[in-house]
Amino acid sequence: MSRLWSPRLLAAIIGGAALIGGGGALLYHALHKPPIIPPAIQTAVTFPILIPDQRQSQPYPVMNMRYDASLSRLTYQTAISGSLIDISEQATPEAFVDVPQAYDKLIASLVEYKSFGSPQGTVSLTHPKELHGAQSAVMNGKGTLLFARPNKDLDDASWQRLFSKLIIQN
Repeated sequence: MSRLWSPRLLAAIIGGAALIGGGGALLYHALHKPPIIPPAIQTAVTFPILIPDQRQSQPYPVMNMRYDASLSRLTYQTAISGSLIDISEQATPEAFVDVPQAYDKLIASLVEYKSFGSPQGTVSLTHPKELHGAQSAVMNGKGTLLFARPNKDLDDASWQRLFSKLIIQN
């Protein structure tokens, strides 16, 4: 008389169940990633948050996101072309809305050397004296004033790629 539950059959069932369980756990984690913008930040921020589109096949990472309520400023980091970029965002100041020349004056003081259009607004590449000539980018668009500062200079094409991938996330 043969046994209904041979050791091999039992091992195969247990192994199969372990694989299905492990695969289910991986699928759960892949589908339930924590949000890029923590819920506490999403509720605290009152202006449109611009981040690199994470639906791209090779998205730029969004790291170390923080919101300073006392300054009403959101900061995070991303990386492109081997450079780490500090991003700072805040609501567009009323003065820039009421007196558009105020923004132009800011850009002139930051020593703009080039500008280009992006889906979210015009980007100004600058070499501010306060940064001893280091590169930075500024964009005022969709109700958000954004400053970006890389840890090493980026070429124009890298700046354009980064800003072309920014989307409103809240």
